[in-house]
Amino acid sequence: MQVDVQPGAAGFTGHVYIRDGGLDVDPACAPAELLHEAAHLAVIGARYRPWFSGDIRSGMARMFDDITRLRLPPDHPIERAALQSGELEATAWSWAAGVAIGLPSKEIIHDADFSGAGAATRLELQLGQHRGINGLYHAGMCARARPGVANPYPAMLRWLQE
Repeated sequence: MQVDVQPGAAGFTGHVYIRDGGLDVDPACAPAELLHEAAHLAVIGARYRPWFSGDIRSGMARMFDDITRLRLPPDHPIERAALQSGELEATAWSWAAGVAIGLPSKEIIHDADFSGAGAATRLELQLGQHRGINGLYHAGMCARARPGVANPYPAMLRWLQE
């Protein structure tokens, strides 16, 4: 994923602009903001990632329109990847990335995030109980915590959805 420092970059979150599947980032960007926007692109399948510019919603609509047009069989890998590319998976990805680079938990997800549910979301992620983890697991991006698994989430097997 291409990330470029661009003073004045601005988009949905303020200091990050999504451009052709990459990010333009203003130097004033907060870590949580950058991680979450990067997460949205990371959980998009590689086939569709370059289609995303500006607002994520328009890219998502275009992706699902294409999938409908393709008339794929149920559980086709392209369709499954699209179904695992939502807000929940982006939240779980951004948490894993923040943990991986050693950010304090309150810098990854602020208390005010998610309409004031940031603390509860952090707790779900810390306990491995956030619903987005399941999407990352089914996308092959992380291992699920269970006996005998050496490095479960938040450790990642890969950072970009294929």
